[in-house]
Amino acid sequence: MTAVSKAFNYIVSTTQEDQMVGKSLTGCDHETTLRLPTLANFDAVVLRRIRLLQVKLFNASQGFADSLSLRDDVADVLTATAIIHYPEMRLHSPESPYIKRVRQALSQVQVTEAEIAAWAIVIHRTLKQPEKNAPSSPTPRSTGNDELLLRQTMLLEQQAQLLGGLAAEVKELNQRVGRLENPSREDSTQLPLDAAGQSIPPSDASRATPGRAHSRAKPLASVWYEWFLPALPNARQNRRRHHECKVAVSFMRIFLPMGYDVTGEESDAKGRILSSGREAEANILAFLEAKNIKAKSHGTIVKVLKRMHAEGKLNEQISRYQKLHQEGKAVEESPLHVLKPCDNQRTM
Repeated sequence: MTAVSKAFNYIVSTTQEDQMVGKSLTGCDHETTLRLPTLANFDAVVLRRIRLLQVKLFNASQGFADSLSLRDDVADVLTATAIIHYPEMRLHSPESPYIKRVRQALSQVQVTEAEIAAWAIVIHRTLKQPEKNAPSSPTPRSTGNDELLLRQTMLLEQQAQLLGGLAAEVKELNQRVGRLENPSREDSTQLPLDAAGQSIPPSDASRATPGRAHSRAKPLASVWYEWFLPALPNARQNRRRHHECKVAVSFMRIFLPMGYDVTGEESDAKGRILSSGREAEANILAFLEAKNIKAKSHGTIVKVLKRMHAEGKLNEQISRYQKLHQEGKAVEESPLHVLKPCDNQRTM
């Protein structure tokens, strides 16, 4: 056997072995033909609500003109996968990033836990349906007691998931009513406890909390993109981070010589926002490279640009931006921080 034949045989055999292992992990036998979860069995009304959830789940992968956008069929399979595994994962790992992300999207489109549990049951049934073109046997196959018991158990588990979702909603509503009736009883007033069960003062609690790792530096294009897109409803606002991004965006504005437009609906504007952010980042890096200045993170770049602005080295770019703004070629809602030409004096 030649080396090419060995390599080809290894690739084919490895793929077949992986498929057999995958079938075993899913609880299927080796002769079962696996099917991808889809959204084909939903009516138009339910499918419209699922599409709203899909937009929130994969907002960063849809609506672009380039290869960043997912294909519609791929997005449907990913959405169906996220829905079908949600009820079970919510029980096993309720604090996982996957569950938090889906819950956040559910709250944005006002979908209840009971609804997504019902959707999961529908998708699960489509996976169990036989292929339409499969030849039917001449004699009906008798269902054994074990298989019948398995189906009944599965049906009971699905109904229990629906009831669990409804019970969770009722519990949440009762908690809301309790907070409205007794606003003084807030869980936030309770002090954290140490290992011995004693309350920790606020000053000590802040020191007892393990420090988080520093977040990785974002490129300027990401800062620009996040600045002009609406923030998530549950996102926490960091004032220092907000100020840093505001200053970075103010410098990026003046490095778009042809202007920009970041207005409009999110689904239509995010492609233009991303392309203009990339253009501004590329222009800034080229500008700094021409002056033999090496900087990658937006924090370092902003420090360099602040110094150059104080020295009056950005007056040409600022004047060009002001002209574009007057001509209506730099379009945005309302600039919060606009640079002005500087005559060797710090104005920021």
